[in-house]
Amino acid sequence: MVRPPRVLVVEDSTPDFVTLCEALDEVQFRPDLSRVATVAEALALLDDRASRPDWIIIDLMLGAERGEDLCAAIARDHRLREVRVIAMSGSLDRVLGSALLQVAYTLHKPTAWHDYIRLATYVRAIMSTADQVGGSAAAGSAPG
Repeated sequence: MVRPPRVLVVEDSTPDFVTLCEALDEVQFRPDLSRVATVAEALALLDDRASRPDWIIIDLMLGAERGEDLCAAIARDHRLREVRVIAMSGSLDRVLGSALLQVAYTLHKPTAWHDYIRLATYVRAIMSTADQVGGSAAAGSAPG
């Protein structure tokens, strides 16, 4: 039996995290989700190999912090090469700029329920495809 992917969501908004969870449930995709709200919390969790996720979904706009800093730290750390990152932001400039961050996918952060469903469907598809092809995913962008 294949275990569900471990996914760390780096999101400072509890309502946005809850909506993402509900959308994933709606599309019948149930990864092993955990959440942190800060870059420091994410780095601490990533440092522990036993709790390291397969995927990270990160909001690039984390209040006073920059999600880009976490993406850069992941890219620099050879121990984290297997962790795939999905970067999302409500700012189109940040989404476009994230192409320089060596993330697997870049997405526009949804604001409406139907957009969360579309995001959840896309996340399910890319994570399922990556698992079928040996755990690696090609870089790409989703329409936002």
